[in-house]
Amino acid sequence: MSYRIGIDPGASGAIVVMDLKFNLIEWAPMPTVKVGTNTRVNGAELCALLGDFDTGHAYLELTGAMPGQGVTSMYSFGH
Repeated sequence: MSYRIGIDPGASGAIVVMDLKFNLIEWAPMPTVKVGTNTRVNGAELCALLGDFDTGHAYLELTGAMPGQGVTSMYSFGH
C-alpha cells in the first residue's frame, strides 16, 4: 500500500501518515531528544517511524522567519 506523509517540522511539530484517499493511518508528535538545555529533533527515531511506510512522497510545511524573530531564534529553528 502507498501512503502520503505530511511533516510539520521543528521540535514542536508533528508527522501524519494518510492513505491515498486521505484516510488517517497514523500521527505522532515530532520525536525529540534533549541536548543540554535544548530540544532537538531525534533523527534516528524519525527515520524509524517513517521507515515503516512505503511512500514516494512526503509533504513538508514551508517555513520562514516571522516578523520580529531574531537571528538566534532562526538558527535554533533551523538546527
